[in-house]
Amino acid sequence: MESMLAGLAGLLAAVLAAILLGKRISLPMVKIAETAGSFSAFRLEDISVLPRSRVTEIDKQALALNRLYTAMRSFGDMFRTRLCRAWCDLARMPQNRWSGR
Repeated sequence: MESMLAGLAGLLAAVLAAILLGKRISLPMVKIAETAGSFSAFRLEDISVLPRSRVTEIDKQALALNRLYTAMRSFGDMFRTRLCRAWCDLARMPQNRWSGR
């Protein structure tokens, strides 16, 4: 009887450990999936920097998405700056240059 109770207690401890470990792994993966979804919809304003993880594979994914986020923001800033300059240059052109005459 005692060995049965010890076995049941061990099983219960293993199940609780599996649940806790599963949550510890799944929550960062959910954040990574949400971030990837925001990238695919070009919603950079919905993205925040992903935290580091002790799990190597999750940490590598988070770091890669963080680098992608930084690169896309830099590109967006550069693109907006150049687009603004181009529009300003067009606004300074004489009217006949705009119509192609």
